[in-house]
Parts: sequence; structure tokens; C-alpha cells
Amino acid sequence: MMYVFLIIAGIILQIVGADILVKQGICFAKTTKNSMFNTAILLGISGAAGWNIVNAILCGEQHQTQNVMTTSVMGSLFMILLILGVCAMTGKMKIPRGTMEREFSYLIIVAIVVLYLSADYLFHGKRAVRVVSRVDGIILIIFFIYYIYMTGKITRKMVKDNENVKIESALLLKCGCSIVVIICGSLLLSCGWNGMKNAISLPVSEGVVDYSAAIMMGVLPALWISVFAWKQGKQDYVIGNVIGCSIVNLTIVVGAAAVISPIMVSVSEIYDMIALCCSAVCVWIFAYKNNELQRIHGCVMATMFVAYVVYRIL
Repeated sequence: MMYVFLIIAGIILQIVGADILVKQGICFAKTTKNSMFNTAILLGISGAAGWNIVNAILCGEQHQTQNVMTTSVMGSLFMILLILGVCAMTGKMKIPRGTMEREFSYLIIVAIVVLYLSADYLFHGKRAVRVVSRVDGIILIIFFIYYIYMTGKITRKMVKDNENVKIESALLLKCGCSIVVIICGSLLLSCGWNGMKNAISLPVSEGVVDYSAAIMMGVLPALWISVFAWKQGKQDYVIGNVIGCSIVNLTIVVGAAAVISPIMVSVSEIYDMIALCCSAVCVWIFAYKNNELQRIHGCVMATMFVAYVVYRIL
């Protein structure tokens, strides 16, 4: 019973934190005259991917990095295909051409780099080891630093161009508190899930339980943030949250864990990364021509995700 309580309390904290973060993010964007997209990247990824970063560091210290790759890759696949897909199914989703050419293209490049670093044997023969080494981790962290630098540079320029910008300390405090609440909720959820898994014998294999849990832990905060942003009618916030979280998952989350303890990559995780690369390219093609995702695109994206997850579990 205690584990169920922890799971419920964790989800409630995530929802409350996501609601506050979205509202304060909208206020932050209006106050600083910053774009909603960049605001979502700077604030949304801190809350949605914050727990993944903390979890990756803990797993690295305990030399238990076997689920880090699954959480990061499947979490990114979930956000790109399902969150964007469902949003597109409810109505046309505008994606600016600049976003497709810069941020989304950068996401595709990062996904290909992660695949290359993980699947050495695809390029160097069967004798090569499927592992993300410490050097690979440093390379991924550099990709993250560059991404944050470019995003921060654009944001700084927007704020600097508006001389009357005044950011209240209360606004920053609320944003910081909401991020802490989301991370604490994720911690409670993780503790509750692991405790319940050990205490109760579930009628499925342990691999399915761990695989499902990895997806759930990695995507719930980003899901809540996207839901509340969509309810506020802020499509740019949803897109920024999805792209930003996906890049963070594939760079700093995997990179930090690998630097602490190299990650052994399974063949099934290689398939996940190939699916992620192909899916990202498909979404880029869907949205590039008319700068939007239409309902038919959303249906195709959601179907692709569900079909792949069913295939992986079975």
C-alpha cells in the first residue's frame, strides 16, 4: 500500500509542478519578450529532463546504466511521435521553417551520432564492442553544451533588444520551485515503482516491466508539461519542450552516465536508435513542406509509435 501511495504522490507532484512551470514559463516569455519556443527549451527541459539527468548520474555511480539508453531513446521516440502526433491529430500544428532547419535538424544529427557511437560494430565489424565509452560521453556532452550555448545566445539577444525588461525574483523563484517539485515527484514515483515491483509478482516478464517502467519514468514529466501547454494554446511551448527534452536525453543524460560508467548497449537498443533516427526524419519530411503537421501526419506518427512499442514488448 505504501508503494502505491508513493506512486500516486509522485504523479500528483509531477502534475502540480508541470502546471506551475508552464504558467510561469508563459509569464517569463511575456516579461522577457522571449519566444515561447526558446522559453520552453530553457525552462521545460530543466523540469522534464531534470530527473533523467539526476537518474543518469545515480545510475552511473552505481554502475547500473543498463536502462539509461532505453529511457533516453524511447523517451525521445515517445515525445517525437506520440506527443507531437496526438497534438497534430487534434488540429494543425504549426512548426516554423527556422525550427525545422535548426533545432529539429540538430536533433536528427544528434540521434545519428548516438547511433554511430553506440553501434560501432555496424561500421567496424562484429569484433567491435557495442558500448558508449567515456570518450563518447564527453562528445555527447559537448553537443549538449553547444546546443545550450546557441539557445542561450538567442535568448540573451532577445532580452537585450528589449531595454525595459525586468525579471522579478518571484518569477524566477516559482520557476525554480516548480522544477524541484517535478524532480521530487519523479523520485517518489521511481521509489514507489521499484518497491512495488520487488514486493509484488506481476504476471509478465521482468524485462517487460523494466522496459515499460523505463519509458514511463522518462516521459511523464514532459507529457504533463506538453498537456498543460497545449491546454493554454501554446503550440510553440509544446514543440520547444519536445525537441529540447529529446536533445537533452540523447546528449547530457547518456553522456553523463557514460562518463561515470561506460554503457553497454544491447542489440534491441540499437533497433530503438535506428527507429528514432527514421522517425525523426519522417516527421521532418512531414512538417517541412507546409511548415505544419496535419491530422493525417499525426495519425501516422501515433500509429508508428504504438506499432513499434508493441513489437518491442512482444
